[in-house]
Amino acid sequence: MKRSWTSLILLAAVMGLLTLFLGLQYNWLVQASEAQRDQMQKRLEADTKALAGEFNREIQAVYFNFQVESGVWRTGDYRQFVERLEYWRRKTAYPELISGFVYFPKEAAAAPVVWDGESRTFRAGEVPAGVDELRKYASQPPPHPFFDGATALVLPIRPKQRVIEEIRINPNGGENINLRGPAGATIDTDGALIILLDRATLTDRLLPELAQKHFPNGDYKLSVADRDRNTVFGDPPVVRGL
Repeated sequence: MKRSWTSLILLAAVMGLLTLFLGLQYNWLVQASEAQRDQMQKRLEADTKALAGEFNREIQAVYFNFQVESGVWRTGDYRQFVERLEYWRRKTAYPELISGFVYFPKEAAAAPVVWDGESRTFRAGEVPAGVDELRKYASQPPPHPFFDGATALVLPIRPKQRVIEEIRINPNGGENINLRGPAGATIDTDGALIILLDRATLTDRLLPELAQKHFPNGDYKLSVADRDRNTVFGDPPVVRGL
């Protein structure tokens, strides 16, 4: 079981936007000496790793926080979910990062339920555009947790999954995770929780603030692209001829 959770943590660390392509260019790199270039390269790698690590931890906190017991969805008692949501909002600097939730039951004929923030419950409602195509992962594990088209995380609900009691994010790296619940591992799913992310918060707040924190002097051009190499933050990287 320890190995399976280690694999899950590693998987979450490379999800979607977390491992996008970082294009960083220094405007006078070609003019620097070999020693300067080596020093700059090491600093660049360290700063990029720090930025990506902090981004990873922010998204990991979202992903792991909502791994509630599968019985929540069968009984419709969402108190545990509400507690998790309130806990996450207290801890994050970006409470607007999550724009909504949709739960797809495993049974194809069963209707999805959508999170209603006012009543603090899941109820029948309209599924946002682009999300319905993720329904297939209610009955099969997704190939990866992040889907760029819907800007969403797909969290499979396991029939007998261990549940994360608490996750504490260390800003210097590493996580402390306490687990509880039955110790059964299975590849079956009991449904899927779709965690909708607010793209504007990602591109207009989270990434710019991390860029300013880790590259404050404006020495570098930073760009982040999706899997299709479409730029989602910053200027498109300049491709220089050989």
